[in-house]
Amino acid sequence: MNNLQFLLATIGRRDLKEASQQLLLDAPELPGNGWKRLAERSWRIGAWGSRPSEGGRRAHESGAFASLRRFEQKTPHRWMWIEVLPLVSRADAQAMVPELRGRMATHPRAKVTVSEEHDVEGHRVDGVTDPWVAEQMTESEALGPTASRSIGGSVDRVAFVIVCSGLRQAWPWEEVTEIASAQAAKLRTAVGETNDT
Repeated sequence: MNNLQFLLATIGRRDLKEASQQLLLDAPELPGNGWKRLAERSWRIGAWGSRPSEGGRRAHESGAFASLRRFEQKTPHRWMWIEVLPLVSRADAQAMVPELRGRMATHPRAKVTVSEEHDVEGHRVDGVTDPWVAEQMTESEALGPTASRSIGGSVDRVAFVIVCSGLRQAWPWEEVTEIASAQAAKLRTAVGETNDT
C-alpha cells in the first residue's frame, strides 16, 4: 500500500470515522501510569490491502471505518496498539477474528527478526467468546530479545485486536488480558450489550 492508497481509504463519512474512534480505549483508560498516545489512524474497511472477506465487503459498502491507536509507556518501556473493526453483523465480527492474525505482522521498518510464533490455547478473556491469543518472540537490533503478545476477539458486531510489545518480560499475560477485557467492556457499553458474549 502506498500513501495515496491510504489517503483515499481515509475519505468517508466523518460521523462513521468518529464513531469508530470512540470505540477505542484511550491513554487515561489504560492500567498503570505514564501512557502516551503516539498515533491514531482510521480508514474505510476493505478500501485497501488484500481482497476483503464477505464481512469486510459488507462493512465497506456500509461506509464503516476501522480505527487504530498506538501507545507508549516509558516505565516499563513498552508499546501497544489497539484496532477496532465495526462490522455489519455479529456473525461478520466473529468471522473476522481468525483474520486478525495478519495484524500481528512485524512493522516493515522495525529492525527485528521473528524467532518463534505460536497461538496460546485456553486463554480466557472476560467478555470475549473464543478469543484468539498469540505470542511472537523477536530479536531486536536495538533492544535484544523482545516479544509481542496479542489478543483478538469480537463483541457484538465489532472485532478488535490488541498487540503489546517490548522486552520479553515487559508484558505479563495478566496485563495484556486486563487491557483486552477493558476494551471488550468499552465495546459492550458502546453497542448496548449488557451480558457477556
